[in-house]
Amino acid sequence: MRRVQVLALALVSLAGLTGCMVQASRDFSLTVPWQPYERLVIRTHNGRVTLAVADVAEVRVDAQTCVRASDYHQAEGYLNQIEVLARADDKDARTLVVELRVPAALSTLSPGSALSITVPAPCAADIDTSNGAISVADMRSRVAARTSNGAIEIHDVDGTVTATTHNGRIDVHAVRGDVAAKTSNGAVVLRDILGACQVETANGSIEIVSHEGDVHAATSNGAVHVVAAPPDEGAVVARTSNGQIRLVLPRTMTARLSLRAGNGHVNLDTLDVVADIKRREREFVRGTLNGGGAGEILAETTNGSVTVDFR
Repeated sequence: MRRVQVLALALVSLAGLTGCMVQASRDFSLTVPWQPYERLVIRTHNGRVTLAVADVAEVRVDAQTCVRASDYHQAEGYLNQIEVLARADDKDARTLVVELRVPAALSTLSPGSALSITVPAPCAADIDTSNGAISVADMRSRVAARTSNGAIEIHDVDGTVTATTHNGRIDVHAVRGDVAAKTSNGAVVLRDILGACQVETANGSIEIVSHEGDVHAATSNGAVHVVAAPPDEGAVVARTSNGQIRLVLPRTMTARLSLRAGNGHVNLDTLDVVADIKRREREFVRGTLNGGGAGEILAETTNGSVTVDFR
């Protein structure tokens, strides 16, 4: 395995005290020649990841490694055992792998590394971290970002996006492809999406502005606001257990219509559309739009109102 030359080694610093443990960190940078690569894989933990394109000739990795120990000198020795490596993948020369390497003996001492990576050109990206946020800009093909505790922000991607976190907000903007976003605790905002959107959160609001493609949005505690332009026989499905739902949809959709508002009311403006309402009550509306068909418009909340407007 080819090791990459370290360009700059900064001060090893004491970060703080936690009971009888201290945490030390070390800043350094490394560079890798650009092949060019088609895909970038990033693996770290206990640290933030930032990925962007810039006017550079090589791949640049700025890292801050950290570890805990019983005293400062021991922590400094442990830092010498933690590595950040950048190399071509053994099985695919078109893939660059940037990864944190930690000896198993240090795994209980909260080792980690924050990574800020700059590449000369857009590529696909596959990112994994824990206890850290992820920020990605100006990539292409496919971006997959996963963290167990942190926010995710992705924008300007020419391709599909998958964003998953267990505790943090997700923001995805300006994507020319399908988007799937999932968090267990945080709001999700998708704007300027040219593709299908699938969103799930357990505790947070959802806002989606998409210009084409189906939309599926579900939260257990928060409002849902969707402005979408699916195909005429596409689907828009929005569910929440505690919050209002507002949909703004094309008047040309040919779809089944089912709207339910527990402890609230349904607001449906059918003035400019051809609607066949089979059942209409304060909290429930069922029917078809433009004669029905394979499309679906479904909105359900157990505690809030539902509003559907057409444009």
